[in-house]
Order: sequence, then C-alpha cells, then structure tokens
Amino acid sequence: MSRLVQLGPLGAAGIGVASMVGAGVFYVWAPAAALAGSGLIVALALAGFIALLNAVTMAQLAVSNPVSGGGYAYGRRYVSPGVGFVSGFLFLAGKTASVAAIAVIAASHLVPSHAHWVAAGLIAVFAVVNISGVRTTATVSIVIALIVVSSLVAIAGSSGVSTSALDFGDEFQPAGVL
Repeated sequence: MSRLVQLGPLGAAGIGVASMVGAGVFYVWAPAAALAGSGLIVALALAGFIALLNAVTMAQLAVSNPVSGGGYAYGRRYVSPGVGFVSGFLFLAGKTASVAAIAVIAASHLVPSHAHWVAAGLIAVFAVVNISGVRTTATVSIVIALIVVSSLVAIAGSSGVSTSALDFGDEFQPAGVL
C-alpha cells in the first residue's frame, strides 16, 4: 500500500528558493560585473524579466496541465514525444552539471586545498538527503536558503549604499552579460 507524502507551502517554497539562490551567487558577481561593466544593473533587470516570463509560462502550463514532468510533459504533449524526451534529457544533463559546479564552488570556499574531494563528499551527502524523502529535502533546503539569504543580506548591509552602479559610463556594454 503506497502512502501519499504531501509537501506544504513552506516546504515547496523552501525547495524553490534553494533551487534559485544557491552557491552560484557567491561566484557569479565578479565575472558578470567584469563583462557588463556599468551595465550590470540593466543586464540583471533583463535577466530577471526573462526569468519572470519563464516562470509565468510554466505556471500557466502547470495550472492547465496538472501532471508530473513539467517542461518535458508539456513538450511531449504540445510538440512531440521526441521533443519531450530531448527536453527531459537536457534538463537532467543541466542539473547534473549544475550540481557538480555548485559543489565545487562551495567546496573551494570551505576547503580550497581539497576542493574536489570535499565536492564529491557534498554530492554524496546531499544525495542521501534527497533519497531520504521530500520532507527531509525541504527542511535542508529551507536551512540552506536561510543561510545563503542571510549571508547575502549581511554582505549587502555591510557594503553601504552607493549610486555608482547606476552611473552608466563609457564602458556600458549592453550585451556584456548576455
């Protein structure tokens, strides 16, 4: 007999926030600022707008098609089974690469001299967390999201307020980050 495990709004939000705000936020800013120059704010606004369009589209699809599978199910239903398969495969490949990259970034901050071994250990630990169930995953996700968001707020708060980010100088490169 199977048991239906439900996840409440807090757990779902925790997984969502942890999926969006990960270790990458501690790595991406320097290269992005170097590429975009004073256009970083514009590039972030554009990227945020594109992400919003994607989220609204996926939400509309989810409401009209309440099935598991997300983007791959929609691709299969509205385009073809082949598109659904390719979408699912690329999603899996992307998430696998993302897990490895985030583990290496986190490990290089925690133990730079043994980053690759620590990264492999982090992947193993979080695999066990994932296997142990959706509620455990949600709890760990909430804790990690709170740590990351608190760190970002502390960093932003200690850096002071500046309007120089809005000073679009000669180095403005509209396609810098894109």
